[in-house]
Amino acid sequence: MTFYTEEGNSVTFEQEAFSENTNKLISLYKELGVKNVSFELKSNIELSASLNLVSVLWTFKDSDNNEIYNATTRYVMKNTDNGLKIKSVFVVDESSKFNKLRAQ
Repeated sequence: MTFYTEEGNSVTFEQEAFSENTNKLISLYKELGVKNVSFELKSNIELSASLNLVSVLWTFKDSDNNEIYNATTRYVMKNTDNGLKIKSVFVVDESSKFNKLRAQ
């Protein structure tokens, strides 16, 4: 899987490294007081018979369900025999919003 930052840099992750990175992110979310996360599918564009570009708006909330921040992430998803698989992740605005909150 390839992960693209807001700045256009890319990192390729194997599944294990991706899982480790996800666990680190969860810890950082907890530091900001995130207790609940919801999402809204904003778009789903068919790129080919097996690939879709999906845009998701994630909303991060505190224990009272108040929004802390929201962010858009795009994914290239592949249809496989075992279901959908993320091929690429494009961070649209989460890093800048997240870093701004951490700096406060």
